[in-house]
Amino acid sequence: MKHLMAAAALVAGLVGFVQSSTAKVVKFEVVRIESPAFEGRSFGAVGTYDRIIARATVAVSPGDAHNAVIVDIDLAPRNAHGKIAFEGGSADELNNNELVRKFYLGL
Repeated sequence: MKHLMAAAALVAGLVGFVQSSTAKVVKFEVVRIESPAFEGRSFGAVGTYDRIIARATVAVSPGDAHNAVIVDIDLAPRNAHGKIAFEGGSADELNNNELVRKFYLGL
């Protein structure tokens, strides 16, 4: 359950990051969770971390002026909605500490 909540926080962060732009996260997949991260080291009162390896699929509008800087965007294939989709990876470390979960996840 804690991994699911951590992944949800990561998704919320990604969505919040791209919400003001012309891009949209259309798919988010947690590839794997390494627990604990950093060879199991504990960081004082903070404790251990989990590493979440994830992949996000983002779609952009080819006609939007903000996307004109993308090289050869006019040649990229479109999805069913007329958008150009691409994938990107992420590796984030999230702390297991109860206080951090309450602060970041609102638990």
